[in-house]
Formats: sequence, C-alpha cells, structure tokens
Amino acid sequence: VRGGGGGAAVMRMARAIGWADVADALREHLQLCCISLALLLMAAVCPHVPLLNSVGRLPAALIAVAFPLVGVSAALDALVDIADGKINIHVLMALAAFASIFMGNSLEGGLLLAMFNLAHIAEEYFTSKSMYDVRELKENHPEFALLLETSGDESAHFSNLNYAKVPVHDLEVGSHILVRAGEAVPVDGEVYQGSSTITIEHLTGETKPVERTVGDAIPGGARNLEGMMIVK
Repeated sequence: VRGGGGGAAVMRMARAIGWADVADALREHLQLCCISLALLLMAAVCPHVPLLNSVGRLPAALIAVAFPLVGVSAALDALVDIADGKINIHVLMALAAFASIFMGNSLEGGLLLAMFNLAHIAEEYFTSKSMYDVRELKENHPEFALLLETSGDESAHFSNLNYAKVPVHDLEVGSHILVRAGEAVPVDGEVYQGSSTITIEHLTGETKPVERTVGDAIPGGARNLEGMMIVK
C-alpha cells in the first residue's frame, strides 16, 4: 500500500512500529487466508458439537487467532484509504468487519474478511493468468511473413520458392505465404499446398496436434510442427 498525503503519514507510522511489515506478510497470503477461514468455520461449528461445546472458550480462542490473519492488513489498508479521503468497497468492508467485534458478532466479521480476501486473491490470480495468456498469444503471432513471389499467371508452388520477408500488415487477401516447420502461421488462411501437423494449444487449450492438408482452414498463430506449407 502506498498512500499520498495523510495516507503517507499513516504508512510511515505503520512502518515505524512494524505494523506495515506484518501486514505485507499477511496480505493476500492464500495459505494463511485458508487457515483463518478454517479456524472461523471451526468456531462456527463448535456450539453444535457436544465435545467441542464443552470447551467454553474454544470458539473465542479460534476467532482470536483467525481474525488477525486477515484483519491486520485490512485494517491498515482501510486507514490509509480513509486518511487519503478514499471511501471504497474495501474501506466499507473493513469498517463493517471491525464494527462486528463491538456488536458481539466477531465470527461474522472474520468470515467477511476471510471470504473477501479469498475473492481478491482469486481475482488477482485470474487477472494475472489472463494477462499472461494475452501476452503469449501476441508473441505467437509473428510480425513478418514469407511472401511467395509469383509473376503473371504463375501460381505458388514448392518448385518455385522465391519469397520475400514482408511485414504482416502488408499482406493482401489472396497472397501466398510460406510456413516452414517450427514457424507460426502469421495470419488466418487456408492450406494451399502441402500438409502438416499444427498445434493451436494457445488458442483453444487443446494440446493434441491436428492435421491440416490442402483446403483446410488454418488460424493465425497456429504453430507448424513439421513439414512445409503454402498458406493462402
């Protein structure tokens, strides 16, 4: 957390007393969040299990251990936002959770914090994964293509592989490009000549290679695993 103005003052104070270091260690820590949630669920179950219910202070002890695991970082983040004049869902959630302690509903407040943290961790994970997939997809689309040079009515053929390396955005509909083994198909097209095995795992998630032969459609970004193809 980095605050500006009042938030910066809160952060300096938090770092001076070690609060910020503890919050950084606990923030969005999946294992600790799951432990906290498990302890809170045990506290909720205790009154309904005769053996556990006989230990009068067990639920309170479980809550006392679980609450700080998810509450320390939430409290600091909320204070920084409030000091900066930012009132958002994180602040409201933290205020509701800590207010529950004074209302005698600390279990519910702890569960709120734990579930909110889990949701945020899941959001961060899937956002990062999506960004990685998009970046990988972009990297698998080459910027240049091997454009076959033909003259007059001459058609592209393996017997005449005169080609020029051109930017993909200069290709025109109907152009013939050469795709060699190990290379990625730069644009959508169809196999004009040749056949090969390609992989489209990064497009569909399907790991099994597929066969492509003359007339078959082939998506841009597909990787040619073997052989050589002319793609129109």
